[in-house]
Amino acid sequence: MLPRPTQPAHADHLQQIAFGDWRPLMPSERGTRPAGALQRANARFTGNLVIVPLEFADVRFGQGDFARYARFATSTDPLSLEAGVRSLSRGRFTWTTTLTPVIRDPLTFERSQRLDDAWRAFHRQVQRLDDGTTINWSPAEFQRRHGFSLDIYDLDGDGTKDDEVNIRSRVLKLASRTIRFDQFDANGDGRVDRSELVVLRFGADPGIGGQMGGSGEVSARGKRVATSVGLVAKDTTRAGLVHELLHVWGGTDIYGPGFSLNSRNSMMAAMAGDDSFWDLDPWHLAKFGWVRPRFIAIGPTGSQGGGIELMQAAGHDSGTEVARPIVFYDPSRGLNEYFMAQYRTPFPKCPGSGFLEDLFMSLEQRRRNRVFSHTEPML
Repeated sequence: MLPRPTQPAHADHLQQIAFGDWRPLMPSERGTRPAGALQRANARFTGNLVIVPLEFADVRFGQGDFARYARFATSTDPLSLEAGVRSLSRGRFTWTTTLTPVIRDPLTFERSQRLDDAWRAFHRQVQRLDDGTTINWSPAEFQRRHGFSLDIYDLDGDGTKDDEVNIRSRVLKLASRTIRFDQFDANGDGRVDRSELVVLRFGADPGIGGQMGGSGEVSARGKRVATSVGLVAKDTTRAGLVHELLHVWGGTDIYGPGFSLNSRNSMMAAMAGDDSFWDLDPWHLAKFGWVRPRFIAIGPTGSQGGGIELMQAAGHDSGTEVARPIVFYDPSRGLNEYFMAQYRTPFPKCPGSGFLEDLFMSLEQRRRNRVFSHTEPML
């Protein structure tokens, strides 16, 4: 079971992240250690991942789509998400992946795209637009604007409810007809959350990209289910899927200017048009507890001193000291300010993983490699 994450969704500096038992303690932290399981060194975990292919009344999957999703869910397949995350985590985490049969939403695709407005109308929210105007949402206002009633979102004939207009809760409610959610309640508390299960929904709509976010609560088979649900388009590639899954633990987008400055230097930097795979940046690897950084103090407390350490790069491998990222910091200033460095060379099984190679990739090369961006995560 994946332990309940305790880190903040977005961390600005090393002291927030905690970095496991190896992080230097600040004076205010003497005698304490981070309690979160994901923050402890050398821990190994397995999480449950369910892939849900969902089509609409008027948009269906093609013949080859389901076979492709089966590859993502098959542990022995080179494209499996299980193998990909195991590689990223240096063997410290992997998924147990289940692929459901295709599930059909009775909505048309166009009407499914109105679910955000439907949720606002159901809760009678006031929406403030970029131009300064507001919309006072209500069921009547929704029908006036879109030409149909909230009633079309009712799945079971007892009136439209919150879990039918919340887009992620709706996925869980539809999937509950196929998935036995009760099997994921590992601690027996009657509730299934993101520490026990993550859901990845492939929509039949064409395209590449997605967004991870939390669902509302759904009742299913005697359990209360509220977890992270990733919504991805039909053709989203393996790198994009793993990118979205890493948002569950607080992974932060680091696209840079133009949404592709750091492309292929980190799994958190961009989408891709193919199923290529590359490593994480050292900041995220340390954040998730998958590498143990070396901390080197520069400028001892009360002085203006500096420091330098020379290391042999030739012949290194992932098991040697030189492969670990290095954090340079000044103890007198704490861990709010630091510089992190990592020695990187191309990895034969991950084409394009070399840092310098991609740092100087031309714009034309980027276009040929079809690097895509997507919207910000909702965590």
